[in-house]
Amino acid sequence: MGFIPEFMKDFDNFDSQRRAIQTLDEWYSSRKQWFDHTDWPWKSGKQLVKEMKRDVIPIVLNGRRFAPGHFMYDLSAEARHE
Repeated sequence: MGFIPEFMKDFDNFDSQRRAIQTLDEWYSSRKQWFDHTDWPWKSGKQLVKEMKRDVIPIVLNGRRFAPGHFMYDLSAEARHE
């Protein structure tokens, strides 16, 4: 399991503050409080290579080409998708 950031450890408080954001300044303040990623661990080279090997072929849908992106931080699945 990946690293769990602070906003996931106190998700109820984070979510209530997130829903109350109405201005850009409030968003900046919230981002500074909840998303300080200086202590988030990076994925190892082996993890990134494994992901990239799995996602080699881009997806083509209605003539548009989509390539998978890779999240550089080793976070839990819940944190990545929240």
